[in-house]
Amino acid sequence: GHVVVDEAQELSPLAWRAVARRCPSRSMTVVGDLAQTSNGAGARSWAQALDEVTRGVWRVEELTINYRTPARIARLADRVLAAMDRDVSAPRAVREGDHDPVDHRVDDLEVGVVDVVRGLVDLPGRSVVVAPVALVEPLRAALAGAGVDVAAGVGGLDAAVAVMTATQVKGLTTTQIAAFDAT
Repeated sequence: GHVVVDEAQELSPLAWRAVARRCPSRSMTVVGDLAQTSNGAGARSWAQALDEVTRGVWRVEELTINYRTPARIARLADRVLAAMDRDVSAPRAVREGDHDPVDHRVDDLEVGVVDVVRGLVDLPGRSVVVAPVALVEPLRAALAGAGVDVAAGVGGLDAAVAVMTATQVKGLTTTQIAAFDAT
């Protein structure tokens, strides 16, 4: 049989061995983005992930068109990847998008987040505040205390605003994402 593996960059060597045992033909379609590896045991290169499993017989086909992310956001992501020194080819976005990314610098993180989010809640779609794990609950509480319809985590996408970690927001297509860090 043939196996399809999505988010393949997240699989550890042990997980790859489990996939290989269930697919003796080694006929696989493997989809993933090494630049988005969030698992500490995940792949750092396709050779590392696939050489042993496929007995060295595999090839990479890069996707060149980005249907999910608007070009305005993709350009920012490209700069972030370049700063991280990732050897990744940026796909061409098919749409420009309606909103430019904005960088907000604040002195008080909770007050700053509340101010920014108040400006987003009346826009179409849902807004997501992306924060380190330790800041998710304090920011959710600050927003709730300010009267914002907010929920924490992926289960809160019915609320006007959700507060999530970078791992939780991975793969979401949202209108507005505001990322905050305590720096």
